[in-house]
Amino acid sequence: MLVTQADPENLTAIVAAAGTIRELVLLLGPRNTPDVQYGAAGCLMCFSDFEDFRNRIADDGGIPMLVVLLAPLPPGEAARAQLQATARLGGSRAEVQMSATVILCDLTLNDNLAAGLVAAGVIGPLVALLASGVIEETQCEAAGALMGLVLAGDNSVVIAAAGAIPPLVALLRPACQPDVQHRASGALGRLAVNADNAATIAGAGVIPALVALLSPGTRARMWAPRLAGSRAPASPTQSLRAAPSRRSCG
Repeated sequence: MLVTQADPENLTAIVAAAGTIRELVLLLGPRNTPDVQYGAAGCLMCFSDFEDFRNRIADDGGIPMLVVLLAPLPPGEAARAQLQATARLGGSRAEVQMSATVILCDLTLNDNLAAGLVAAGVIGPLVALLASGVIEETQCEAAGALMGLVLAGDNSVVIAAAGAIPPLVALLRPACQPDVQHRASGALGRLAVNADNAATIAGAGVIPALVALLSPGTRARMWAPRLAGSRAPASPTQSLRAAPSRRSCG
């Protein structure tokens, strides 16, 4: 409650003086249980709503710690974690993974953090989280983070080379939640600015998905013109900022 209601400018000084962010980042470490990591990540999610705190999370070493939490779960553990996450049992590794993805997605809103995120190796793990079998909330955040990295810097070629295009196209299928489709189509729309990426997107079967996206009332339809080779929305950066709350994806 303190984080969400206090004046961000005053709170920044208070939190910095107390070393709160640094302590929370340390709690993300592998020596702690998923319950502890989940609690720490939940607190950091509140802080990552604010621009100054996003920089503080990065300055206090949060990026590499968060990237580690994106690591794939072993198949047996992944199945159990999926059930826990579906039941909203906080503290499963899948929930920790999702929380870390939310924070990293928020960090991409600060353009100055993009280089550090890429240097920490975030792209590969984010692409892996687009795969089937990952809970949809995490897929949504991973797609949003990749979109943010394209917006924040010239990362489109690197993201495409990491294999992001086929799973992003797969997330446009009708069975996916609208927020997932919106983030995936946004990421593809930005990647399509690059001519080679546009050809790869077309080859990945995006055209049938576009037909569904053009249905009235479909949120992702705003990106269909870019994916079809026409002009994108006038302000793609604003489109990401205006996306639904990252707390309600899925």
